Amino acid sequence: MRKQTIVSVLFLGLILVLSCQKPLIKKVLPQPKKPITTALQSYTRDGYQDFSILDSLKIIESEDLHGLASPSFLKYSNELIFTTLNGHLYFISLDDFSNSRDLSISAGIAAAPTLHGNTLYIAANKGEKGLFAYNVLTGKMRWEIHGQLSNSSPIVTQNYVIHASIDGYISAYHLNDGERVWQVDYKDPILNNLALIDENIIVASQNGKVSNYNPQSGYLNWTLNMSEAVYASPVINKNHIFITTYSGSIIQIETKAGIITHRFSGKSPIFKTPALDNTTLYFIMANGKTIALDKSNLKQKWQTQLDGPASTSPLVTKEEILVGTESKIFYRLDKKTGAILQSIKLPGRPGSQAAFYKDKIYLSYEPDFLVLFSTKAENND
Repeated sequence: MRKQTIVSVLFLGLILVLSCQKPLIKKVLPQPKKPITTALQSYTRDGYQDFSILDSLKIIESEDLHGLASPSFLKYSNELIFTTLNGHLYFISLDDFSNSRDLSISAGIAAAPTLHGNTLYIAANKGEKGLFAYNVLTGKMRWEIHGQLSNSSPIVTQNYVIHASIDGYISAYHLNDGERVWQVDYKDPILNNLALIDENIIVASQNGKVSNYNPQSGYLNWTLNMSEAVYASPVINKNHIFITTYSGSIIQIETKAGIITHRFSGKSPIFKTPALDNTTLYFIMANGKTIALDKSNLKQKWQTQLDGPASTSPLVTKEEILVGTESKIFYRLDKKTGAILQSIKLPGRPGSQAAFYKDKIYLSYEPDFLVLFSTKAENND
């Protein structure tokens, strides 16, 4: 009896030690109805999430993290998954805000991870390794890539993970073992996310070089030189790519042919990735002007002045636009008219694109906080 008791105590102790070390998802990951598994909602980087806000937003909880959350969240298996700028990986229960686990991965991570199956592919921009394949069920690294530091969220195709490095290399690695399949020297810095639709990987470098590659072979389909600096990620739909530039231009390009079809010329730089729904492209310029363009011809629909430039990429919902600004304000705008529906002053600058789940909105703000808003009247008493 004594021997059995000792064994039981040791076993329980081992469980406690392991649970403290590794932020595991302890069951096979179910497929939710509307998952978010990569940066900016999807590989098209469109920034659209299908939900409605039923009442004025009100902060109901906040959590002090081990660093500022990266620019966008993942939502999967009843978990909010994200990385921090100082290199931590977080899992937070979507049903219990206080239930969180984290693990230090690297010295720095600027891009959101990408989830495929049971594996998170994490790009790091500081340290010795630039890409990690982390199994969320075992809490162990499947493989790692030395060098190739990156600010880009990985893209997963049928067989490969596509990784873009800061110094301009685009590489495809086997999902299972990290063996490199092909690599392209882009010969230009890549500081944003790649985008993917069908068999088209879209790259937009810092110096305005825009290209379309085949994800399976690395074959170059076409290249354009914008001769304008590009900081935001490309956004794509079925037929067109939208590139925003430092000079304030929006450039529409045919996805297949690489031909410029329309251009909108603004008068202020654009740093944050725009958002796109079925009819309209939304973006915020450095002077605080928020503009909606008809996505078919880039004709302006409306314009609204905000208090400062965007500090986050906008999130577009069924009826609204949600965006944070450098002036520490989180805005709700009517996406049909641009009217300001609500503005919330926060203690620090918003640092992430908002994410929605079960009538709640998640947002990070500086220096290292995660905040939870209620969107329902019964929670706003």
